[in-house]
Amino acid sequence: MSQAPLTTHLVKDTPDVKKWFSGIDADYDISSLQSFIADAESDYLVPAFSQGLITALITAYNSGEEMSAGLTALLPYIQKAAVHFAMMLSSDSGGFRISDSGYYVKSTDTSKPVSDKKLTEFRKGRWQAAYKAVEQAITFLEENIAVGDYAPYATSPQHAAARKFFINDSVTFTNNYQKLNNSAVSFRALRDALGWAERTYILPLLGQPLNDDIKAGIAAGNLSEAYKTLLPYIQLPLALYTVNKGIPALPVEMDGINLVINSMPAFGNSENVRNQAAATPAQLGMLAMDACKDAVAELKRLQTFLIANYANYPLYVVPPVDEQGDININDHHSKIFFV
Repeated sequence: MSQAPLTTHLVKDTPDVKKWFSGIDADYDISSLQSFIADAESDYLVPAFSQGLITALITAYNSGEEMSAGLTALLPYIQKAAVHFAMMLSSDSGGFRISDSGYYVKSTDTSKPVSDKKLTEFRKGRWQAAYKAVEQAITFLEENIAVGDYAPYATSPQHAAARKFFINDSVTFTNNYQKLNNSAVSFRALRDALGWAERTYILPLLGQPLNDDIKAGIAAGNLSEAYKTLLPYIQLPLALYTVNKGIPALPVEMDGINLVINSMPAFGNSENVRNQAAATPAQLGMLAMDACKDAVAELKRLQTFLIANYANYPLYVVPPVDEQGDININDHHSKIFFV
């Protein structure tokens, strides 16, 4: 029996889902996912890409007419994100049914409900895949920002936010700190620390005029060759200071009620168990301290490069000789001081 396609969303039928998540059954009823697709669009895609761009995509995809070249090229990126967000959102209620008498779980001789541990892994996988797709879509849009179809995004606050920092995606961050492992979710969790590290360490060293001029070039996608040469010197200490500030918060999750730190046992009878336990302060502290020590050296390297090449950076003010020594890395608000 054929299913009626959804006509007001970016994901219309089961083949659309299976294209980006092949694990789904071929006879899956797309209507079971409809409300979650709608939530994915409104709660995640619109905030990332602007209402104007998502509305234009939905309208064009469901019009029955040939889509423009620009929207056709963009659709796979956005559709992939929509599928993974929808699957993630559906996972907390897709395993049970609701009737007049209450909630129940279906179980047969050949199938049983998935374990809590496997469901947690599924959600984590969809979360990572969804935000990776968002990152890839943003990269595509930024590289093709002049295309007329993308004007709603190009003129939106979302575009400005996507190019706000000296490091704007997990791939660039991983190039400077391999342990991030290209995790778009972890990168998003570090963005507050990233902004703090820029304001605390990078801005004072560059000075406001040079800092702002580089940022303007990043936002416009037209960095000069001199700035392209300088940027890696900025990004490495920035990534390390970000880790130093932000890594204690990485395992923390807000569930709307509590702050929790999640972990799952690697061994033992853990098939149906999801543990919540605090990471040891020693583990977090060692990672943070190692990152900070490396960051100090890399920040000094940035300063040395700027001083040696100041003629290429007219907006840079070379500090007096007696201020070109050790860089103060301590935060006077912190109880921890490095010597």
